[in-house]
Amino acid sequence: PVVSVYYNDTLMSFVTATTETVQMWDANGKLTRTFRNLSGKGVTTMMLDDRKRKFIVGDFAGNVKVFDYLSGVYMKKCDYKEFGQKAHAGEISKMVYIHKYKCFISASWDRGITIHDENEADGCVLLRRIDNAHKSDISALAYSQHLSMIVSGCSDGKIKFWDYEFVRSIGVCHGHAGGINDIVFVGTYPIVASCDSKGLICLWGTTGKHKGVCLSRIKNLARDSQHATKNVTKMHAEVEW
Repeated sequence: PVVSVYYNDTLMSFVTATTETVQMWDANGKLTRTFRNLSGKGVTTMMLDDRKRKFIVGDFAGNVKVFDYLSGVYMKKCDYKEFGQKAHAGEISKMVYIHKYKCFISASWDRGITIHDENEADGCVLLRRIDNAHKSDISALAYSQHLSMIVSGCSDGKIKFWDYEFVRSIGVCHGHAGGINDIVFVGTYPIVASCDSKGLICLWGTTGKHKGVCLSRIKNLARDSQHATKNVTKMHAEVEW
């Protein structure tokens, strides 16, 4: 199955990742490159760097590796002694790149959230980490530069807000019936949208008296049904002024 898809608007191409390959496609959908054996343990997620000249993959064993976008040549990895020369002790579930700081955030099934500095040429630097961020597997992750906030969701349906600089908990959301599949910030508004495995879509306040408050709840109903819901796996928020 495809685990990640990105459009590279700098090089006018698409990049897709499966557990075994990363592939490049031109704007017409023609396959141009296939990179194999990037991880002996299987790729779980992928993202691009700020210049879209590198792709970064996470795998089932907790490794995070960086490759050149055009050639697929290995460049470096997150090599931390405390995690057995890996980025995490468990499977990498989500990653988010922070363009302003050339950093990225990763979440893992070791239930930790880590912020990495990607500036160094020969490796990544562990900047900050949240241990035991959730009591179950972390399944969703988002970051807002405007709010300097990380939001994470897990398989038990709980959503948490974290201060990016001090990595402390600053809020919790309760209200989902299923595991969180995806979380997105709604533009620069202090609002987060989330979806779960039970077909529920929620909007949450992130600041002030509305922090952690469900502002709206929508059911993704199955076709021709007024009650049965369908799993929502991915979301995209687009704001028009």
